[in-house]
Amino acid sequence: MATIRVELAQRGQVAIPKSLREQHKWDPVQQFSVLDLDGVVVMCPRESQIDALANQLRDGLLKDGATLEGVLTGLRASPTPREPGTCETVGSGPSPGQYNGNDGLTPGHD
Repeated sequence: MATIRVELAQRGQVAIPKSLREQHKWDPVQQFSVLDLDGVVVMCPRESQIDALANQLRDGLLKDGATLEGVLTGLRASPTPREPGTCETVGSGPSPGQYNGNDGLTPGHD
């Protein structure tokens, strides 16, 4: 992976080099999701998965009849801060400790 330097123009624009635009087949109207990861800026030429997951969560909560006030009340009542590696289940799903699979993320599973 080569490092390519670009310059931020006075009006806040950044030109993506032609070689990258051609390599990735980006048109002049290509839209990007821009994420700021604590000072590291990532441009992704597709819809952010964060947005899609937030939409799924919203749709599920609305389907279950949840209200914004109810969700906020539940969040305020939860213990803060959470201990690393702990979670709470919401809705119907396996209870903590029921998952025995290997997802590569759950502590204790290789």
